[in-house]
Amino acid sequence: MGLLHEHKKIPVTAIIAAGGTGSRLGVAGGKQLMPLAGRSVLSWSIDAIAAASHVGELIVSCDPERVNEYEETVRQELFTTKSVRFVGGGNTRQKSVGQALSALSPEQSEGIVLIHDGARPLVKTEEVDAACLTLIDLGKHDAELGIAGLVFGQPSVDTIKRVGNDTVITATLKRAELWCAQTPQIFWGSELTCAYDLAEVSGVQGTDDASLVEHLGRSVKMITTSRTNIKITHEEDIALAEYLLSRSK
Repeated sequence: MGLLHEHKKIPVTAIIAAGGTGSRLGVAGGKQLMPLAGRSVLSWSIDAIAAASHVGELIVSCDPERVNEYEETVRQELFTTKSVRFVGGGNTRQKSVGQALSALSPEQSEGIVLIHDGARPLVKTEEVDAACLTLIDLGKHDAELGIAGLVFGQPSVDTIKRVGNDTVITATLKRAELWCAQTPQIFWGSELTCAYDLAEVSGVQGTDDASLVEHLGRSVKMITTSRTNIKITHEEDIALAEYLLSRSK
């Protein structure tokens, strides 16, 4: 692997998971196309990832019945000149990412694949580039560690309780061991593809991409990201995101 990395530029392909329905936000037709500071939420997220110098092509996986609508709406708002493809996803996030993985070229599958939520418009470009370099460096020098990917997130600042169906606390977890996982999640494409293939044949449903790679038996590292890397989920997130975007101009 080391020689390949030394003598060949490693392609980084970004998959933007944009099939969310927006049920918790109460947005008809989903939150991805919802206006945010004059543009759609999705266009902000795409441009933030596309601005990373290591990222080559981007693939947006969205509602298969609305691919044309998504593309027509978002493409006119984008600033990036990089290639952006829109593909139909599935009825779950996992199936949607799987569909995008099947659209990768053989070269892209052997490179680095980055997965990002279409509803996270505030990811910092410099953090994306730094993470790509970190994964490449791990691949070059620490292959024996078996690190297959990196996940953006933050250590939990709250005490986390495990509760039963009746909301009675059954355990208090060790906060020092707990992180909140976000996106981007960045992997060697060959590892991620194998993880998705295994999940498909074994019926495993992961809560994120890293959980599938973990099921494969590979190690994934957490890396600290900015606390402004919020996901548009609830109504109050909209005002906060617009405020943060206005400060970044």
